[in-house]
Amino acid sequence: MKIWKKPCSWNLIRRQKAGAGLALIILLAILGTPSAHAQSWLDNFESYPLGGFPSPNWTPSGNNGTTIVNSTSVSPTQSVQMYGVVGACWGALIHRPLNVTPPFTIQYYTQNGTETLSGCHPVRSTLALQTGPSWTLPNRLLDTFGANDDFLTNYPTVTTGPKYPAQTWIKVQITYERPSATRVRMRYWLNGQYYKTVTTTAYSYEGQLTWLSPQVPEGTAWFDDISVISGLPALTKTILLSSPNPSTFGELVTFTATVTPAPPDGEKVNFMKGKTVLGTGTLSGGVATFSTSALKVGSTKIKAVYLSDSVYPSNGFAGSNSNSVTQVVQ
Repeated sequence: MKIWKKPCSWNLIRRQKAGAGLALIILLAILGTPSAHAQSWLDNFESYPLGGFPSPNWTPSGNNGTTIVNSTSVSPTQSVQMYGVVGACWGALIHRPLNVTPPFTIQYYTQNGTETLSGCHPVRSTLALQTGPSWTLPNRLLDTFGANDDFLTNYPTVTTGPKYPAQTWIKVQITYERPSATRVRMRYWLNGQYYKTVTTTAYSYEGQLTWLSPQVPEGTAWFDDISVISGLPALTKTILLSSPNPSTFGELVTFTATVTPAPPDGEKVNFMKGKTVLGTGTLSGGVATFSTSALKVGSTKIKAVYLSDSVYPSNGFAGSNSNSVTQVVQ
């Protein structure tokens, strides 16, 4: 069966491909509130035979290019490898029931291959919600990685995003909620750092999106440690201050980040200049600091980034980016 075939185009990514099964349905006696989270689950792909399909938890559609491997993983040793035939419009999909109702939180790790993509579906690893276990059924595309390894939401409307190197594991966290009958809201964190919030119109079939579907339209990609949990993480806010400001060249400047509500002590805050991490502070009572005397003369914009913790086995605390502080060094 060929999938993602024209003229479906990116209704293709609304109807897709996939593969097989997942394991480790962990009933949340361990989550502290079993009644609220009884159907939340995590699959690290360790319970399936090496070289086989992740059955019976996952259902395949599309091609048969889905295999359990131990060549790369997040933890412990196995992951699921999926291959979409390059240039052939014949992707791999796997589907599993969500077993939760909105709002819910998804966390997963993905790694993309290095093939040069072409043909009618030149995108890499993708995650979607579907109305059933088949590429022919309606879906909502949550995210995808493009041919240039950029992370895309609302594809094909949005065609550029942050880039991540191939053959590197990336942690993706997504919250999904329906604030009204006609609206859907999704928030995204990448490697723990808040990325963006997307609010859009609900599809007519939105209430029927009860399946989770990792997909690989073209090339090779891997998935690991996929979790779905009922509810949302604690949404945080980070405020950054600096002192003294202005300062003189060589003077010690202290940056103070306050995260509310306060996450557990010991979690990390990065203090950043653009994409460069200048230093890291450890939270205590919701406050982390970083001091430096190495800033150059002039104005430097600094922000603090509280990195989201893992959502499983609890919803945890969601990462947040602070205001930008302009530090003036005289």
